[in-house]
Amino acid sequence: MSETGAAIAAETLAKFADRVYGLCGGHIQPIWDEIGDTGASIIDTRDERAAVHAAHAEAAVTGELGVALVTAGPGFTNALTGIANAYTSGTPMLIVTGYPPIPQFERGALQEIPHRDLAEDITVTDRTVYETGRIQEYLVEAAGAALDNRGPALVEIPTDVLRNETKWTRDRPDPTAPHDIIAPQETLDAAADAVRNADRPVAILGRGARDAAAEIRSFVEETRLPVLTTAGSKGVVPETNDYCVPGARGDAMGQADLFLILGKRLDFTLGYGSPAVFDETVFVQVDTDPDALRRNRTPDVSVRSSVSSAVAGLRDRLEGAVGTGEWVDDLREGHESRAARMAERKTGDETPIHPYRVCGAIERAIDDDAIVVCDGGDALSFGRIAIPTANPRGYLDPGPLGCLGVGLPFAIGASLARPESDVVCFTGDGSLGFNMADIETAVRERADITVVVANNAAWNIERYDQLENYGREIGSDLTDIAFDEVATGLGAEGISVSEPDALDEAVERAVATDGPVVVDVVVDPDAVSPDAANGLARVPDYQPLDAWDELERKSRHEKGD
Repeated sequence: MSETGAAIAAETLAKFADRVYGLCGGHIQPIWDEIGDTGASIIDTRDERAAVHAAHAEAAVTGELGVALVTAGPGFTNALTGIANAYTSGTPMLIVTGYPPIPQFERGALQEIPHRDLAEDITVTDRTVYETGRIQEYLVEAAGAALDNRGPALVEIPTDVLRNETKWTRDRPDPTAPHDIIAPQETLDAAADAVRNADRPVAILGRGARDAAAEIRSFVEETRLPVLTTAGSKGVVPETNDYCVPGARGDAMGQADLFLILGKRLDFTLGYGSPAVFDETVFVQVDTDPDALRRNRTPDVSVRSSVSSAVAGLRDRLEGAVGTGEWVDDLREGHESRAARMAERKTGDETPIHPYRVCGAIERAIDDDAIVVCDGGDALSFGRIAIPTANPRGYLDPGPLGCLGVGLPFAIGASLARPESDVVCFTGDGSLGFNMADIETAVRERADITVVVANNAAWNIERYDQLENYGREIGSDLTDIAFDEVATGLGAEGISVSEPDALDEAVERAVATDGPVVVDVVVDPDAVSPDAANGLARVPDYQPLDAWDELERKSRHEKGD
C-alpha cells in the first residue's frame, strides 16, 4: 500500500518520542496532521525557540531523544537559538523542518532560506530528503547521529516530498543507544597511578557524568575522593554526601594537586585549564569525545571512555581510600561552614526579600526527586549555589551558551516528560520575558509546574556592573511587572509575595497545586549575586572571572606576550 511521505515521517517520529514539540506552519503541516494518527502527541508552543527548548528539557531529564518539528523560514530561524543551546550542552535532539517544494528551489519561494547553511556549525549532522521513499532512512540515521554524538541533528524535508506517495517497506530498525566506550587498560593504569600519587586530589563532574551516578557514588564512597559538581552534574553526588564539597569550591580549585575530570570539557568554567591558573596541577580527563580531550590543554592522562567504564576501572585499581584524611576534612569543614552561613541567608527576614531567601523557600518545598530549573543572570547565580538536588537529572539551566529564556519551556518539557516529579522554575523577571506567552502553553498542556520569579525590575548583573564601573544605569532597568496578574490573564494561577513571612507558605502551596502556578516575589535589587561580584558582566579579556584574568595577565606579562 502506498503512503505519503508525511505519514512515513509521522510514524517514524512517533517511534522516537511520545511528544513532538513545535509550532504549526504550512511547510510542515502534512506531518503535523499525520501525527494525530500516531501514538505521539503534539506540544504546540508559542514560539519555535520554546519548542526546541522544551524538547531539549525532555531529552535532558530522560536521557533519551528530544524531537522538535518547526516550519521553514522564520520558524526555523526562531529555532536556531534552541538548536545552538542544545549543541553546546551536548543534548541529543532531532530537529525536523519543512522546505519549499523542489520545483520552487532557488526561485525566491515563500520562506526559502538556506536552513542547512545556517545550522551547519551547530548540528551533528544536517541533510535534505529529496525522495519520499528515503524519509525513514534519513530520520533514523539522523536520530542515531544525535544519540551517538550527543547533539542536535537536522533533517529538512521539502513539502512536495511529504505529499508524494510511495510504497514503504518498514525495514530500518530504530536507532539504538550509543555503544559504551570501554576505557583502555593502559590509560586506566596511568590514571590510577596519578590519582594514587596525588596528595590533594579532587574529582570534577560534568554533564557526561549524569548516566554514571550509581558508579560515581560508589567510587566516591570507596576512595573518599572529594567531589565538585557543576551545573551539568548537580545531583550526581548529592550535597548531603560527606565527600561532595561545593561550599569549598574555591579552596578545592585553588589547592588541589590533581583534578580527575569526568565528562566535562576544559571550558571557561575551569579557566580553560590554563597553566596560569592551574600551574602544577595534574589533569586526568575522561571523556568520550576526542575533541574534549585535546581542547585548551593536553591532560597529563587522557582516557577516552564512558565515565561509567572509567570509574569502574579506577575503583578496581585504587582498591580503597586515596583522599587523605586531612585534605578531605579541611574541605568538608570549609563546605559545612559555608553551608551554615548559607542556611542563615535562606531563612532571613529582611525586606525587600533577598534572593537566597527565595531559594530557601524552594528547597523546603520540594523533595529529592524534584526537578529544578534555574534561569536568568542573577537568579541563576543565586539558585545554582543555593538550591540543592539529589536527582542526577534534576537540574537544568541555560548551560554553557548562557541562553537566557530557557526556564519556562524547560519546565514545561521536564514536567510533561516526568509528571511524577515536582518541577520548579526559579527565574529572573527579565529571563521570564523571553517566553512568557508559553504560560498559556503550560495551561493548555496541563504542565504541573511552579514558576518562582525573582522580580527586581532589572537586568541586575549588568545594572550592578554599570553602577560599579560607570556610576550610572543605561538600558538595564525594567518595568515592575505584576507577573501574578500576567499568569492569571494567561489562565494560570498567580501569587504575589513581598514579605518574607508569606514566602514559604506561598511556594509550598504553589508546588502542591496541580497545574501551572506563577509566584511573583519582589526581591532586593541591591542584592549582589556571586557572578556579579566575580565580574562576569565585564567579560574580561583572557578569563571569565576577574581573579583568573589577573593570573593570566601576570603570566603573559612575565612571558613577554
